[in-house]
Amino acid sequence: MDDFIQHIHRQETTRPAARKRLSPAEEGYKPNYKTISKVQVEDIVFDDKTTPSLFGKQKSGSRYTRITIGLEFSELNQLLMASGDLGVQISNAIKKRLANPASAKPLVIDIKAEFGNR
Repeated sequence: MDDFIQHIHRQETTRPAARKRLSPAEEGYKPNYKTISKVQVEDIVFDDKTTPSLFGKQKSGSRYTRITIGLEFSELNQLLMASGDLGVQISNAIKKRLANPASAKPLVIDIKAEFGNR
Protein backbone atom coordinates (compact mmCIF):
# COMPACT_ATOMS: atom_id res chain seq x y z
CA MET A 1 0.00 0.00 0.00
CA ASP A 2 2.85 2.40 0.73
CA ASP A 3 4.21 1.99 -2.80
CA PHE A 4 0.83 2.99 -4.25
CA ILE A 5 0.61 6.13 -2.11
CA GLN A 6 4.16 7.12 -3.02
CA HIS A 7 3.37 6.57 -6.73
CA ILE A 8 0.26 8.77 -6.55
CA HIS A 9 2.15 11.45 -4.62
CA ARG A 10 4.95 11.49 -7.25
CA GLN A 11 2.40 11.88 -10.05
CA GLU A 12 0.75 14.85 -8.32
CA THR A 13 4.03 16.66 -7.69
CA THR A 14 5.51 16.05 -11.17
CA ARG A 15 2.33 16.88 -13.08
CA PRO A 16 2.21 20.50 -14.31
CA ALA A 17 -0.20 22.78 -12.50
CA ALA A 18 -3.62 21.33 -13.06
CA ARG A 19 -4.08 23.05 -16.39
CA LYS A 20 -4.63 26.37 -14.66
CA ARG A 21 -5.16 29.10 -17.19
CA LEU A 22 -3.09 32.22 -16.74
CA SER A 23 -4.89 35.51 -16.37
CA PRO A 24 -4.22 38.16 -19.03
CA ALA A 25 -2.08 40.09 -16.52
CA GLU A 26 -0.01 36.97 -15.79
CA GLU A 27 0.49 36.46 -19.53
CA GLY A 28 1.91 39.98 -19.80
CA TYR A 29 -1.11 41.74 -21.34
CA LYS A 30 -1.30 45.42 -20.51
CA PRO A 31 -4.42 47.22 -21.78
CA ASN A 32 -3.99 50.59 -23.42
CA TYR A 33 -7.03 52.48 -22.18
CA LYS A 34 -7.68 55.98 -23.45
CA THR A 35 -10.26 58.46 -22.33
CA ILE A 36 -12.00 60.10 -25.24
CA SER A 37 -13.15 63.59 -24.42
CA LYS A 38 -13.60 65.06 -27.88
CA VAL A 39 -14.37 63.41 -31.22
CA GLN A 40 -15.21 64.94 -34.58
CA VAL A 41 -18.18 62.79 -35.63
CA GLU A 42 -18.57 62.60 -39.40
CA ASP A 43 -21.24 59.92 -39.85
CA ILE A 44 -23.77 58.03 -37.77
CA VAL A 45 -24.82 54.70 -39.28
CA PHE A 46 -27.52 52.33 -37.99
CA ASP A 47 -30.54 50.25 -38.88
CA ASP A 48 -33.15 48.26 -36.99
CA LYS A 49 -30.95 45.13 -36.84
CA THR A 50 -27.58 46.56 -35.76
CA THR A 51 -26.36 48.95 -33.11
CA PRO A 52 -25.46 52.52 -34.11
CA SER A 53 -21.86 53.31 -35.06
CA LEU A 54 -20.14 56.68 -34.97
CA PHE A 55 -17.44 57.28 -37.57
CA GLY A 56 -15.10 60.18 -37.05
CA LYS A 57 -11.71 61.44 -36.01
CA GLN A 58 -9.91 61.95 -32.73
CA LYS A 59 -7.06 64.38 -32.37
CA SER A 60 -3.93 62.84 -30.88
CA GLY A 61 -1.03 65.24 -30.76
CA SER A 62 -0.89 67.19 -34.01
CA ARG A 63 -2.64 64.57 -36.15
CA TYR A 64 -6.06 62.98 -36.39
CA THR A 65 -6.79 59.28 -36.01
CA ARG A 66 -9.85 57.66 -37.57
CA ILE A 67 -12.08 55.93 -35.07
CA THR A 68 -15.30 53.92 -35.06
CA ILE A 69 -17.38 53.68 -31.91
CA GLY A 70 -20.22 51.19 -31.54
CA LEU A 71 -23.00 52.17 -29.14
CA GLU A 72 -26.37 50.97 -27.99
CA PHE A 73 -29.18 53.20 -29.21
CA SER A 74 -29.85 54.45 -25.66
CA GLU A 75 -26.16 55.39 -25.29
CA LEU A 76 -26.24 57.28 -28.59
CA ASN A 77 -29.31 59.17 -27.44
CA GLN A 78 -27.66 60.08 -24.10
CA LEU A 79 -24.56 61.27 -25.95
CA LEU A 80 -26.63 63.40 -28.33
CA MET A 81 -28.69 64.91 -25.50
CA ALA A 82 -25.47 65.89 -23.71
CA SER A 83 -24.12 67.53 -26.89
CA GLY A 84 -26.21 70.67 -26.75
CA ASP A 85 -28.44 72.10 -29.46
CA LEU A 86 -26.77 70.27 -32.35
CA GLY A 87 -27.18 66.95 -30.53
CA VAL A 88 -30.91 67.59 -30.11
CA GLN A 89 -31.22 68.43 -33.82
CA ILE A 90 -29.41 65.21 -34.79
CA SER A 91 -31.60 63.19 -32.40
CA ASN A 92 -34.74 64.70 -33.96
CA ALA A 93 -33.44 63.87 -37.46
CA ILE A 94 -32.87 60.26 -36.39
CA LYS A 95 -36.41 60.03 -34.97
CA LYS A 96 -37.90 61.38 -38.22
CA ARG A 97 -35.97 58.87 -40.32
CA LEU A 98 -36.94 55.98 -38.06
CA ALA A 99 -40.59 56.99 -38.30
CA ASN A 100 -40.43 56.91 -42.13
CA PRO A 101 -40.65 53.26 -43.24
CA ALA A 102 -39.64 54.20 -46.80
CA SER A 103 -36.23 55.54 -45.78
CA ALA A 104 -33.13 53.68 -46.99
CA LYS A 105 -31.56 51.02 -44.78
CA PRO A 106 -29.06 51.29 -43.18
CA LEU A 107 -29.61 54.88 -42.16
CA VAL A 108 -26.58 57.08 -42.71
CA ILE A 109 -26.48 60.57 -41.27
CA ASP A 110 -23.67 62.65 -42.73
CA ILE A 111 -23.26 65.29 -40.02
CA LYS A 112 -21.28 67.76 -42.12
CA ALA A 113 -23.60 67.57 -45.15
CA GLU A 114 -26.83 67.78 -43.16
CA PHE A 115 -25.87 70.16 -40.34
CA GLY A 116 -22.80 72.01 -41.68
CA ASN A 117 -19.58 72.85 -39.83
CA ARG A 118 -20.35 73.87 -36.27
